[in-house]
Amino acid sequence: MNTGTLEKPTQSEYTATATTTGVPHVVIIGAGFGGVAAAKGLRHAPVKVTVIDRRNHHLFQPQLYQVAIAALLPADIAEPLRRALGKQRNVEVMLGEVKGKKKELIGGNH
Repeated sequence: MNTGTLEKPTQSEYTATATTTGVPHVVIIGAGFGGVAAAKGLRHAPVKVTVIDRRNHHLFQPQLYQVAIAALLPADIAEPLRRALGKQRNVEVMLGEVKGKKKELIGGNH
């Protein structure tokens, strides 16, 4: 798991990486329900997946109130991302915060 400041790659660096590896690179921003489900859904896909999140755990928020009333322990509703996604060979988890985006990196004219 990498930590630290994330630098935005240039368009040429992104293109060079995709071209040299020959494998599409999917970047998922956020490891909430959707992010984790998307990463797991790409388990057998021929892609490299990078998940970027500010925290190193996935929190099951619907049960947060049960922690507040001491019915559950915090560990019962929070799962480390390395446990949730660690067995997938094509996934890398990075701790960081995305400050912006470049339309060229996402593709198309949005």
